[in-house]
Amino acid sequence: GMVSFRPKGGMEAAHRVVENTELFFLAESLGGVESLIEVPAAEGAFYFFVRVGTRLSPMALTKKLIQVYKIAVIPGSAFGAKNGCHIRLSYGAFDSAAATEGIDRLTRGLRALC
Repeated sequence: GMVSFRPKGGMEAAHRVVENTELFFLAESLGGVESLIEVPAAEGAFYFFVRVGTRLSPMALTKKLIQVYKIAVIPGSAFGAKNGCHIRLSYGAFDSAAATEGIDRLTRGLRALC
């Protein structure tokens, strides 16, 4: 099933919901999840701080995603995360084809590395 809601408080409230939502990577693909979460169209940049189910360190995962899959993420340890493997993902205002390609590369990388 799917739950849809619109938080009161505009974009600031929507950002808080997104920032406090923990995504998990059990879905077939992040783009085909039938939306775990829907974010309004970006007019700037959006950031997600996610925990990844892997035994790799945040730095090891980050290096592999950058070097092999050409996906730039930042290790959560740079933001003080200590328990588990966290990474920061971000995206900006770009076309849907570029977003789809990025999600596909991220998904392939996480499947292969986790």
